[in-house]
Amino acid sequence: MSNVVAANASNSSRELEALMDFRWPYINSTAHHCGWKGITCDDDGRVAEISLQSHVGCYGDDGCHDLGCLDPLVFTSLTSIHLSSCGLYGVIPPHIGYLSNLSYLNLSHNLLQSVIPLSLANLSELRVLDISYNYGVYGSIPPEIGSLSELTHLDLSYNRLKGELPLSLSNLSKLEILDISSNNFSGGIPPEIGSLSELTHLDLSYNRLKGELPLSLSNLTKLEILDISSNNFSSGIPPEIGSLSELTRLYLASNRLEGELPLSLSNLTKLEILDISSNNFSGGIPPEIGSLSELTRLDLPGNRLEESIHG
Repeated sequence: MSNVVAANASNSSRELEALMDFRWPYINSTAHHCGWKGITCDDDGRVAEISLQSHVGCYGDDGCHDLGCLDPLVFTSLTSIHLSSCGLYGVIPPHIGYLSNLSYLNLSHNLLQSVIPLSLANLSELRVLDISYNYGVYGSIPPEIGSLSELTHLDLSYNRLKGELPLSLSNLSKLEILDISSNNFSGGIPPEIGSLSELTHLDLSYNRLKGELPLSLSNLTKLEILDISSNNFSSGIPPEIGSLSELTRLYLASNRLEGELPLSLSNLTKLEILDISSNNFSGGIPPEIGSLSELTRLDLPGNRLEESIHG
């Protein structure tokens, strides 16, 4: 027992040293670091949760925090890391997969310059992964991400990621939010995406995706927001889109979509926003659009549509 106590004390001391190197902004010299603001410890006195969302910015060296100081080999008991908008820089530690109990990881709105480490695939308890708005996370999405079977929230938006979307995304059967907008992804939408039956929010906007919209999108019957705007999608809107009865926002703007608007759009009775601007749609505007009583915004400019709704 004494050996366990001694080991915990040693590990706790290493955590304290790492937090000091990280320049934790809420140091209380009169209290154990487990009592510092933003730090939560477990019953063994090990750091279990780290939360810093203070918008402290990055003002010279004193305002920044090097993520490398939070070595996963030191903070082995972590279950939650929430470090958003805190001037975080550096890379995502390649050994982050050692944090086997981690369920929440939010590194958004920072200054990270990093690839997505392959070891993330070892975080089998992870439910939320958010590294959005770093503008410097680059490379591709590793196929191994499909191992994160508990993931419900995946946000990689506003970075420099590229390549095609891995088919392994379809393994994330509990996923509710998928946002990869504002990157440089190319290729098409994998038809397998239709297996993500729990999705409520799908944002693929502002990439270089192309091809047809897969019919399997109609399987996403819980979807409330679908945004594929500002890509290079072609062909028409599949009539099967009318199956998405929970949709409240549908953004298809700034693509190369063509053909006539399907009558099945009238099935989207919860729709509040429909933006199909800047495409190549032709023909008339279906009169059934007028039955969408929740619609507050309808954007049609930049097409070859007839100007009025005909009955």
